[in-house]
Amino acid sequence: MLFVARRQDTQPPSLPKPRRRRALFGLLILLVLIVGGISIYWYVVARQVSAGYLAWVAARRAEGWTVSSAAGPTLAGWPRMGGVDVVDFRIAGGEPDVPRGMSWQAEHLLVGLDLLHPDHVDVLASGEQRIGQIGTPGVPYTAELMRLRVPLRSAASTAEVTVRALRVGADGLAIGAARALLTADPNAGKAQAAVSVSLDTQEIVLPAQVNWPLGRRIASLSGDVAIDGPIPPPRGFVADARAWRDGGGAVDLRRVDLRWGPLDGSLSGTASLDPDLQLVASGAVRASNYAETLDVLAERRIIGADAALAAKAVLSLLASVPAGGGPAEVEVPFTIGDRVVAVRGIPLVKLPALPWPSQ
Repeated sequence: MLFVARRQDTQPPSLPKPRRRRALFGLLILLVLIVGGISIYWYVVARQVSAGYLAWVAARRAEGWTVSSAAGPTLAGWPRMGGVDVVDFRIAGGEPDVPRGMSWQAEHLLVGLDLLHPDHVDVLASGEQRIGQIGTPGVPYTAELMRLRVPLRSAASTAEVTVRALRVGADGLAIGAARALLTADPNAGKAQAAVSVSLDTQEIVLPAQVNWPLGRRIASLSGDVAIDGPIPPPRGFVADARAWRDGGGAVDLRRVDLRWGPLDGSLSGTASLDPDLQLVASGAVRASNYAETLDVLAERRIIGADAALAAKAVLSLLASVPAGGGPAEVEVPFTIGDRVVAVRGIPLVKLPALPWPSQ
């Protein structure tokens, strides 16, 4: 009996029913206040985004762009994002800087702020999208994720583009995943980066209509590229190219890495335009698995079997094994001038002329 009594003494006293009801009612009131506060916060943010979107549309129209949608923006994104949904969004323009202009459309466009991280604007496109020149149907494509992220507070103009499961038609281009970080400085001078792009792309499948030298699948393509300024004021596509060249404009290929078929290579160098607005460049190419790559090129009749055998013999003399081990790799300099690609001063191939529009 003593043991039973002690167990009963250790049991916590239960709240009377009226007190329990008041506690539950208080928790319910607290929950309602929290949800109500979040809802008000979401509504205020969504309304601000809506006003910002409408201001952006007005600014683009003032610049000569055509912007339209099936209806006005509606508040959307609850509960994580405060923003607007735009149905059948379309934008077109860009002339004369872009020959014949360009157009883009998406079934749905969601523009909003992440309520937990309200330091950037996200623009997400979904459904079928089309891009092309004005007056054409455009190229249709779909993507599991197509997002543009723009920071609200940044010393430089930056934007991040994220793509996942992009597909163009049944046998067209497909990209498993891609991320690009773009930085722009409109006040850049000579030898200063006006636009910088950092790109990382995985699992690229090229269109089936072309006999690609190393097959349709590119395992990865990544790199860091900068376009040195100054960027001239827009006066037309050809005039802008001339002004950029005359101002010392150049493309700085800081690093470009490619894994395509058996090829594992990288490229670095610089490129610009000559007096005829044709490509001039110089740099170096590093490649491993070059023997397997040449065999594939010969099998696909891109180069002759004798040429592949001779190239392998020459490259084997130039190859070296990396200090950390691994397959032998070769690094050779290249130049492009007068539309001729040369390796170690030896002309290899003549390039077609860049198709500039009529002036």
